[in-house]
Amino acid sequence: MRIYEGMFVLNDSRCNDNWEAVTSEVKAILEKNGAEIFTAEKWDERRLAYSIRGRTRGVYYLVRFTAAPEALNEFERACQLNETILRVLFTRDLYSENLHKAGLFFAKPKEQAEGTPPTESQPQTDEAAAGQASPEQPAEPQPPQPTPPESNVTTPDTGTTPDTGTAPDTGTAPDPQ
Repeated sequence: MRIYEGMFVLNDSRCNDNWEAVTSEVKAILEKNGAEIFTAEKWDERRLAYSIRGRTRGVYYLVRFTAAPEALNEFERACQLNETILRVLFTRDLYSENLHKAGLFFAKPKEQAEGTPPTESQPQTDEAAAGQASPEQPAEPQPPQPTPPESNVTTPDTGTTPDTGTAPDTGTAPDPQ
């Protein structure tokens, strides 16, 4: 299972009429094909850069979920057939996957209520675990930052390298004049 983000552009008139029905429609498409949704948030209603299916405005809706990679084709097909969804873009969330592997990111379970602390059977949410490592898995060590290579470029005016002030090694012995 991988972590994905889905950005949906939704029909603004349908959203204004019945927002709950539209969101349940989007969530049903994802859950029908095996996705586990852990966050969904409404962004803005905006004017579109160009007309999509005759619509000039759309509501942006961001959903974060886990799913098998094979399910993405089914998601896209179901979204294309749906009249409420004007456009959709799915992206893999590598940052959250790396945090999850390090034990620092957990999807919020559906049965956990907002504001209640997680119990032994419920993992911590990503907000609660952001600054602390899981006791079972230590955080991955950060790889060392690469150091820039030393410059062997000669300056045209002096014929010396900028960092040492010496003449570059040309592989030949100096001329004894």
